[in-house]
Amino acid sequence: MTKYARPLILALALLALGASITALYVHYQILKDPTYTSFCDINETVSCEAVLESPYATVRGVPVAAGGAIWSTLVLLIAAFGLRRDNTDANAAAAGYIFVLATVGLSAVLYLGYASFFVIGKMCPICLTMYVSVIGVFLVSGGELRTPALDVGILDGITRAFVLRLAREHGVACRETRFSPADLRAADEVFVTSATRFVLPVTRVDDVVIGDGRPGPITRRLGAWLDELARAGGSR
Repeated sequence: MTKYARPLILALALLALGASITALYVHYQILKDPTYTSFCDINETVSCEAVLESPYATVRGVPVAAGGAIWSTLVLLIAAFGLRRDNTDANAAAAGYIFVLATVGLSAVLYLGYASFFVIGKMCPICLTMYVSVIGVFLVSGGELRTPALDVGILDGITRAFVLRLAREHGVACRETRFSPADLRAADEVFVTSATRFVLPVTRVDDVVIGDGRPGPITRRLGAWLDELARAGGSR
């Protein structure tokens, strides 16, 4: 994650929580008062009421918005207390949990969005706010490990192969590609691998500090995983 990921995730989670609570309020008012008209009932097509009264608005009688409120609160708490620069292990674990939550949330909003637009044929502004927030959290929380492709002339080293294997086994997205010195300077973390040093963090490229100037959480975890594999004799 970039240094801006935490404030972005916090802002998006707060936005999602606000949308969920608003949807719950509107849903409750509709149930309580059949004559109630919400502020987002703009016309026949743009109508929160039409969406919130549909079968897709509840699961076994529980409003879907309640799930959104729980999801938003979990993301908010994990981002607030887990994404800390002073504890790289906690940071990496929190980032993983948020990405899992974001993946689950994305699946839900894609389904609900399809139901809203193509089955019901209505648009709910409150729901749209929630959808955008969830997609934003998913995009911000996602990350990948990039390594130069072999066709640029690097050696297909054993340590490099082990690092890529371990990263994929632990759910870290990997991509072999070409990138420039500018891409390196803009990276959240940089490390090199070798047979003797395993994973060696790089905290500065030219005069540019990488991240916060310390080994990042993924670099540290990859190093730990590789050390563990080496102690096990590389048999895993």
